[in-house]
Amino acid sequence: MQNYQVTGDSLPARRTSKLGKISFMIAPAIFLLVLASFGLLILFGLSESKSTETIFVISVFGWLIAPLGHFVGMVLGIIDVCRKRSKKLIPSLGIVGNAILGGIGIAIMFLVVSILGPGLTAFR
Repeated sequence: MQNYQVTGDSLPARRTSKLGKISFMIAPAIFLLVLASFGLLILFGLSESKSTETIFVISVFGWLIAPLGHFVGMVLGIIDVCRKRSKKLIPSLGIVGNAILGGIGIAIMFLVVSILGPGLTAFR
């Protein structure tokens, strides 16, 4: 049973659902985690005592998990916008934030791969 606030005309008031709030919070949270992981990657890259597995795990988080997380945040926001009894502002901001930050991340990923591409052919 959901708890609704009752207005003067006895209709339930619209509330922001948890999906919209989660969608809104995923965008900056993943962005900050990726920044922290790349900071760790730079620190581990400068230290020669760290193993390549550690650097690989940090790189996989930034390249694979972050875009998927932004996609999940967009889907949660779209689901909440489609609901009839919820407010639309927070989920819409979540959709826009996840789309922008996810797009920037994917663009940076393609840029780095295109820069590193000629150097990767030496490993064949």
